[in-house]
Amino acid sequence: MGAPREIGFALTVRVLLSAAAPKQSVWIDANRCRVAGLDFDLAQGAGPRVISGTIPADCVDADGTIVLRINTDRVRSPKELGINDDTRRLGVGVENVVIRDRDNYR
Repeated sequence: MGAPREIGFALTVRVLLSAAAPKQSVWIDANRCRVAGLDFDLAQGAGPRVISGTIPADCVDADGTIVLRINTDRVRSPKELGINDDTRRLGVGVENVVIRDRDNYR
């Protein structure tokens, strides 16, 4: 299999923003390493954004395993934020994930 190597990634994510909660932070951990993060701000728009980066080789397990964790500083329901009556507690919506060998990542 060979030694672990750098891996490129890109995640398209959406957060729940409103006037009552106009900011939210999201960060990505790969195994034991923080590899990327992004601060969302309602002033910049509420649409999805791409978080991308590189997972360093020393953060890839010897067998090639990578466990991505998507973290946020806030989990709230749309009802709590005054958006609608939905009481589900939401954090980060993941729309797309791309993971590629860094040598072939574009």
